[in-house]
Amino acid sequence: MTLSKNLAAGLFSSFATALLTLVVAPIYIHWLGVEAYALIGICVTLQTLMQLLDFGLAPTVNREVASGLARGDLTRSRNLLGTLAWFYWVTAGCVAFLGYFAAHFAADNWISAQAYQPDQLAYLLFLMGLAVSSRWPGNLYGGAMLGANQLGRFSFGNLVALSVSHFGAILSLSQLGADLAIYFYWQIGCGLLLSLYFRAHAWRTIGSEGSQELSWEPFRSTMKFSLSMGGVALTSIILTQLDKVILSKLLPLQDYGYYMLAFTASRAVYVIVNPVFSLVYPRFSALHATGNQSQAAVLYRLCSTTLASVLFPIAALLMFFGKNLLVLWVGDPSVAQNTAILLGLLGLGSALHGVMYVAYAMQLGFGASWLPLMINVALILLMGPLIVLLVDSYGAIGAASAWIAIEVIYFASGTFLTLKLLKHRSPRLVLVSYVDVLVPLSVSMILIGFVGNLLKATSSHFGSIFVGVVLAILSVAVGLLSSPLLLRFMRTRDLSSMLVMGRM
Repeated sequence: MTLSKNLAAGLFSSFATALLTLVVAPIYIHWLGVEAYALIGICVTLQTLMQLLDFGLAPTVNREVASGLARGDLTRSRNLLGTLAWFYWVTAGCVAFLGYFAAHFAADNWISAQAYQPDQLAYLLFLMGLAVSSRWPGNLYGGAMLGANQLGRFSFGNLVALSVSHFGAILSLSQLGADLAIYFYWQIGCGLLLSLYFRAHAWRTIGSEGSQELSWEPFRSTMKFSLSMGGVALTSIILTQLDKVILSKLLPLQDYGYYMLAFTASRAVYVIVNPVFSLVYPRFSALHATGNQSQAAVLYRLCSTTLASVLFPIAALLMFFGKNLLVLWVGDPSVAQNTAILLGLLGLGSALHGVMYVAYAMQLGFGASWLPLMINVALILLMGPLIVLLVDSYGAIGAASAWIAIEVIYFASGTFLTLKLLKHRSPRLVLVSYVDVLVPLSVSMILIGFVGNLLKATSSHFGSIFVGVVLAILSVAVGLLSSPLLLRFMRTRDLSSMLVMGRM
C-alpha cells in the first residue's frame, strides 16, 4: 500500500473510530445504565494502562521490521517477534489469572457501586480483566504490521473489530437481556479474534513463524531504543489516565460514569490532533537534521496557531453549549445536567493538551526525548495530589478543574522549554508563541461564551445548538485570519520565505 493510501486509511479509521465511540455511548447508557457505562469506562482505562507492561517493545518490533525490510533480511525481525510473542502471551495469561484476585479486592475496597452487589461486581471485574488481556498480544503483532507498512490493513482490522465488538454487543444485549456480563463475554471473544488476526498477518508479512529462533539477542541490541521510547510512552499513559484511576476510588460509580461520558465526548478533539502530529513530526525531524532551525520555529508557530484556532472553538462550544449537545446526543436531560459542566472543563483541558502536541512533535523531532519524559514526571507529581485535594471539596468537577490547571502549567512551561531547543532563537519567539495560542482562545471565549450566551437565551433548544455551531465556525475563521504569520504562509506556501529567526 502506498504512503498516501496508508495515510488516508489511517485518517478514515481515526474519524470512524471517534464517530463509532460517540454513537454507541448513549445506547449503552440506555440499555445498561450509568453505573454499567462507568464500568465500561474502567475497562477502557485498564486497556490503556496495560501499555505500561509494553516497555517500548511494540515500537521496537515496528522499528526492527522496518529496518529488516530495508536491509532485505528479516531474520532478526522474525527472531525478535517470536521471542517477544512468548512474553506477551504469558503476560496476558498472568493478567487474566491475577485479575481474579484483583477483582475481589477492587469490589470490596475500591469501587463504590449501588447497582451491583460485591460478588456480582467482582465477577464483572474478572470478566473485564479477561477482555483486556485477550487484546494484549495484538499490540505486539500490530507493531510488526506497522513496521511492514501495513497501516491500511492494521487500521481496517481495528475498525472492523471495534465495530463488531460494539454492535455485536448491542445486538446481544437486545436479544439476551441487559446484562453487563454479556457485554464482556462478547468483548473477550472479539479481543481474542483480533489478536489472532494480527498474529496471522504479521507472520504472513515477515515470513513463516516456523523459520524463527527464540533469542533475546535482537532485543538486547535494541534495548536502548526500547527504554527511551518506553519511558516517554509510560509516563504519558500515567499522566492521561491518572485522573480516571484516582476517581474510580474516590467517586461513587454513578458519578464516575458521568465523568467518563464527558471524557469520551471531549476526546473528539484528538481526531484532529493525531493526524497533525503524524504530519509535522517527520517534518521537524527533517528540519533538525538539516540544521534549519528558522524554518522549524516558523513551522512550530504555524501549527500551534492553526490547531488553537480549530480546537478552542470546539472546546468553547462544549463548554457553553454542552448541555444542549448532551441532550441531543444522549437523549436524557438528567444525564446531560450532571455531565455538562464536566464536558466543558474536560473539553478545554483537552484542547490545551492538543495544542501542545506540536511541542511534543518538535521535542521528538529534535531528538530530545528526555524533555517530554521530564515534563511528564513533573506533571504527574503535581496532578495526583491536586486531584485528591480538589475532589475532596468539589467532587468530579474538582478533578476536571485539576486537568485544566495541569494543562495550563504544561502550556506555560512546555512552550518555553521546547523553544529552548532552538539555539539561535529570538527573545521574542517565546512571547509570540504564547500569543499565537492565547488569541484564538480569547476569540473563542468572547464569541461563543459571551455572544453565544446572549443569543442562546432567546433561542429554542435546537436553535441554541445552531447558534453555537455558527459561532464556532466564525471563531475558527477569525482565529485563523488574526494570525499575520498564517496569512503570509497562505500567500507564499513556502516556509523558507517566512520570517527568519531574528525577526520573530
